[in-house]
Amino acid sequence: MFCFPRWSFALLLMGCSFSSLSTAADAPFSLMAEMATPSTAEQQQMPFVRAEKAVYAPNEKISIEYGHLPGNKQDWISVVPVGSSDEFYTKNWTYTRSAIEGSYVLDQGLASGDYEARVYFDYPTGGMVVQSRYRFKVARTAEEAEILLNSSQQTAVKAKQLFDIRSQLICRAITELPNSECLGLFQFFSATNGKDWRHNDGWNRSNRPCNWYGVSCHDNHVVGLRLPNNNLAGELPDLSAFTRLEVLWLSNNQLTGELPSLSNLTQLKKLYLNGNGLSGELPTLNQLSVLQDIHIYSNHFTGSLPDLSALVQLESLYAHENQFSGVIPSLATLSNL
Repeated sequence: MFCFPRWSFALLLMGCSFSSLSTAADAPFSLMAEMATPSTAEQQQMPFVRAEKAVYAPNEKISIEYGHLPGNKQDWISVVPVGSSDEFYTKNWTYTRSAIEGSYVLDQGLASGDYEARVYFDYPTGGMVVQSRYRFKVARTAEEAEILLNSSQQTAVKAKQLFDIRSQLICRAITELPNSECLGLFQFFSATNGKDWRHNDGWNRSNRPCNWYGVSCHDNHVVGLRLPNNNLAGELPDLSAFTRLEVLWLSNNQLTGELPSLSNLTQLKKLYLNGNGLSGELPTLNQLSVLQDIHIYSNHFTGSLPDLSALVQLESLYAHENQFSGVIPSLATLSNL
């Protein structure tokens, strides 16, 4: 593990595997022990537990995924019938042994019924307090499981179609934002499982999107999306409609998949995506010339860091706890870092 220094800046790349620990231009950065670290509030992450599928056949192997745990030796995962008290458990449980993320596999599956996966912290100190839960079903037969899965998928498609129609009708009547930004908010809500957010006040219900939870506007444009620790899940949709966006703060959620292009977000100043499950290579960022903060640590990004030489206003970069590799791009032009 290694770190790069700060002069009057914050740069943290620990947990990455860069070739020869050098910059592309061999910039004269010397190692120092003092590091700028993110705030405690920013590092908090919401735990999650979920089954790999919504419906299983009887005795089919079941995989329960979990993540964002605190890493106590006796954090634990339990699977019980729906309706059981929080204190109830069966033989289907396991300690996570200090793991922050992982999976618990029931190789023999379960009998038909409705079940709930639960995560608890630090037994016995943490008590029998459920920190996160997820429901799934075991069908009576393999045939029924396939039918239920297909039915749920078809229902999801129809629901999305209805949602898209409804959002188009609502956005036609909204005057405080351009139609493209209004539709972009609806698409963002749908793609990140908005109905299950911790806070979604106003979203998909009010015709005043600038008053929706986490949305801020200026001069009839969205300038801020602030939804950290809010149980957002899924892949980020196209964000290109938000051309005036200045703050994108989605830390400590359950976002997955690749980061979409941000090239249209030319007014973006704050990019906070830390504490998710985002993966793949970072898109180019050089169009974001006013960007000041990049916090993308604790994800699963791979490949090389993109060229950052045009980000002359960049003040902080936190990219540790990813799987970056290769040569660090030149940072010589980033005098504010």
